[in-house]
Amino acid sequence: MAQRITAAELNAFVTPAVEVLEKIASISAEIGPLQRQPASVAVETLLVLIGLEGDLEGTVVFQFDRPVLKQILTALLGTLPPLLNDPICLDAMGEVANIIAGNATGRLEKLGLRTTITPPQVLTGEEGAHWTSEKEGVIIPLNSASGKIGICTFLQKT
Repeated sequence: MAQRITAAELNAFVTPAVEVLEKIASISAEIGPLQRQPASVAVETLLVLIGLEGDLEGTVVFQFDRPVLKQILTALLGTLPPLLNDPICLDAMGEVANIIAGNATGRLEKLGLRTTITPPQVLTGEEGAHWTSEKEGVIIPLNSASGKIGICTFLQKT
């Protein structure tokens, strides 16, 4: 039977997210209160999905407010392309999520959980899309001066 994940397991994603955002784009983020996330996540600007397999299974969805996206992309690319759905922007944001998730798997390993990640999938708001899970999740909001970053976890222990 599947088990819920613990606070330490959630923190395995939060800590790398805060560290990576600070390192690559000088974004200082504070953790907001955890919230339940319905099984559907609207794509307002951009979502990056990373699947997890192994002792922890499911999906982690990263949400970024438009000003945060612009700050990250400008830091990574040196300039901001005219469209946020430009392929180079999508690749860059997928890589940011991949770095965070890769760091998280190392932290999960230290907690005794073996997991692997799937390649990132990027959805843009221009498509008017939403992503749907089979179950409710938990959103960990990160608040910064530039805007909000959401880490939506739809995970369970196997």
